[in-house]
Amino acid sequence: VAKGNHVGLAFGYLENDNSKLYSSYLFIDNMGNEVYNYRRYTSGWKEIYADQKIYQEGKDVGVFSYKDKKIAIGLCGDFWDERYDYIERIAQIEKDFVIWPVYVNFTIEEWNKELEEYAKQSFLFGDRVLMINSLSKNPCSHGGSFDFMNGKVRERTSFDKEDILIVSI
Repeated sequence: VAKGNHVGLAFGYLENDNSKLYSSYLFIDNMGNEVYNYRRYTSGWKEIYADQKIYQEGKDVGVFSYKDKKIAIGLCGDFWDERYDYIERIAQIEKDFVIWPVYVNFTIEEWNKELEEYAKQSFLFGDRVLMINSLSKNPCSHGGSFDFMNGKVRERTSFDKEDILIVSI
């Protein structure tokens, strides 16, 4: 798909590597080549009773280069879970921007109350953070893409709409 449309793309998936499962996010370049595979750093993605020998977390800080940009990544709770040092580790890295894919199924009313908190949280680990939320009907997640700059919402897409947020970095 990436090569056929000559665009880079990224997506989250459940990775099976030698019978170990990871919550992962894969970046592919415009020629269809794998650029970077990030494995979620924190354990919040799985149920507490999940078999620790099978359900795993990554150990690497998510940083890679693409088209002369240094990009950092963290999945969902990686940037909220205070039991881990991930926020501090990403904050210390020189980068052009951070990509923050999340799955949050707030109601629209809850989003209206929480969006500013997400923007503030983003400033703990990056000056420029692009947050992407899933859009789904069942369970209901209202989607949305957000461009946070210095802890404030710079641009965003509407909830409940398939859309593309185009930003210049």
